[in-house]
Amino acid sequence: MMEETIMWRYNNFECDLDFTDADFMERFENAYFNMVDQQKKAPKAGTSSEISRAWCQTFFEFVESAFGPGTKEKMFGNRVSVRLCVEVSEQLYSEYIRQKHEINEIKN
Repeated sequence: MMEETIMWRYNNFECDLDFTDADFMERFENAYFNMVDQQKKAPKAGTSSEISRAWCQTFFEFVESAFGPGTKEKMFGNRVSVRLCVEVSEQLYSEYIRQKHEINEIKN
């Protein structure tokens, strides 16, 4: 049986992470597709810090768009870390897969 509320936390950010909610999914998908487009345009040459900063900026814009203004500060503070961005991305993806699996079990 599916849980009614999935409270997801990362540092000082907390939200109801419901990948079954169409409104949330639409906002999440739009933010994700925009991030993918922006990452294609991000610099591939330059110093490691410039490339990391540009990549993180696209991820920060994703979380702000998907979860609302102020999310970046609550999640990352002043840090600009590829490792932390990947960590958040992996957690979100894992929860998405878990909920998708639950939904598929209910439907079948």
